[in-house]
Amino acid sequence: MTMLDTAAGMFGPGFVWLVYARDPSGTGAGSKLGARAGSWKILNTYLAGTPYPEAGFRQQGIDMNNATPDSYQAYMQSQHLQPTNSAGSFGPYSQVGRERAKLPPGGTSLIPVMCVSTWEHTYMYDFGLLGKRKYLNTWWDCVDWGVVEQNMPREAKQLGFQRQ
Repeated sequence: MTMLDTAAGMFGPGFVWLVYARDPSGTGAGSKLGARAGSWKILNTYLAGTPYPEAGFRQQGIDMNNATPDSYQAYMQSQHLQPTNSAGSFGPYSQVGRERAKLPPGGTSLIPVMCVSTWEHTYMYDFGLLGKRKYLNTWWDCVDWGVVEQNMPREAKQLGFQRQ
């Protein structure tokens, strides 16, 4: 019950997520022909954190508060430069490199499947101040595993997971 232990050990409000982490190259351990590789992970986020890397990423690469029209035009033109040689299996211009370049800095390819809240207001009314662990155990017993399985990506169903 790694997910529940992680949630019980969190100090402060947040969320604990069961996520499927895809390997953008598709060649990691457990990769099968025609399927992308990946693995199950437990992720905790504090406060309003999210496993979606795009949520907090500023897509704009130039600060418009101190940019001049000339610096803006130079920036926009540099964004459209293409390499003269885009062949190769590695580096920023390979297929894997282009996939990873779509992710925000520090981002990874995660697919959230299930989440539990550790915010105090989710359990204090029913379970009391010290009832966090009882709340988590009760929550775990109420999970509809059919819905969890429906939320899984196709390649993750081949790996399965243990819900001990």
